[in-house]
Amino acid sequence: MFDNLTDTRHQSYMTYTMKAICVARLFTLLCRITTMTDIFTDTFDTDNCIKNISKICKQNLKELPY
Repeated sequence: MFDNLTDTRHQSYMTYTMKAICVARLFTLLCRITTMTDIFTDTFDTDNCIKNISKICKQNLKELPY
């Protein structure tokens, strides 16, 4: 589903894959988190959440994409 997304940003600006960005944002919306400030609360920005999104995206994330 996310494999067909293209990212036209310059390679040096890319920290996260489009898949990681979309999955993280999708999960925030499913959790009714609608602002960027709310993403970085103790409820969502936890090691467990980062670990789970990393597994889904198959990418080693150290923090959530923003």
